[in-house]
Amino acid sequence: MTLSALNALFVGPLEGYRDRLVSAEDARPSVRGADLLDPAVLTGQLDRFARTFAEPEPRAVASIWAKQHFAMLVVPTLAASIVLDLVLPVALDTIAVIPDEGGLTRALKLHGDPAGDAGVRAPADRFGALIDGHLAPLIGALAAVSGVAPRVLWSNAGNIFEFVVRRTEGLAPAGRTGHAAAAHVLTSRRRAGASNPLFEPIRYLPAAGAADGPAPRRTRKVCCLRYLIPDQNLCGACPLPERPAPGPAGTGGLRNPA
Repeated sequence: MTLSALNALFVGPLEGYRDRLVSAEDARPSVRGADLLDPAVLTGQLDRFARTFAEPEPRAVASIWAKQHFAMLVVPTLAASIVLDLVLPVALDTIAVIPDEGGLTRALKLHGDPAGDAGVRAPADRFGALIDGHLAPLIGALAAVSGVAPRVLWSNAGNIFEFVVRRTEGLAPAGRTGHAAAAHVLTSRRRAGASNPLFEPIRYLPAAGAADGPAPRRTRKVCCLRYLIPDQNLCGACPLPERPAPGPAGTGGLRNPA
């Protein structure tokens, strides 16, 4: 299957992710994925993005940058796994990042072809390129250069992961196991013998003052820190009841007190 054939997946709420995964022949300027682990290269991307804000804050800049990058990565990769039983070659050493003028990720070049038969793989193998080959090393690098707590970045990734799992429910042909495998990632406290940083990133809390009326409110467990930039509002899934005063550097994310 060619990468362009994946675009049939991206309709409705996923429509904005068409053409986010492209072949290595794409002529647009790009940054090698593995080079993002170089502090100078990664800092350069973050500095470009920081210039789009009047009062940038390093941790918030890194977190917002990561949210965009993870969306371009996780949505098409996970949707292809769940619906089409495909494993995409998205480890950092097999991709290149196409940034926009502000340093945000707009698309990913893949230096390889999708592999079929994901359904016969164990979950750790099915999602290994995505989680272990891309998310984990990039989150470590982002935390090192910006000071943002890794749990904030994992929460960003988990928020998107959970979004895709919910939006793709019922889309896969009968007999495919991708949706259950992806949901298992979100409900397992441990993964590959260690604590699972993607465990339950989202809570659904009762709407305030409503016993049986409005639907539960989708809420992150860890704040993304965008409030540290004065002109940024709280996100729609923020666990904070109101905008707090910025805390001292290095405080990391804030957990929902509920």
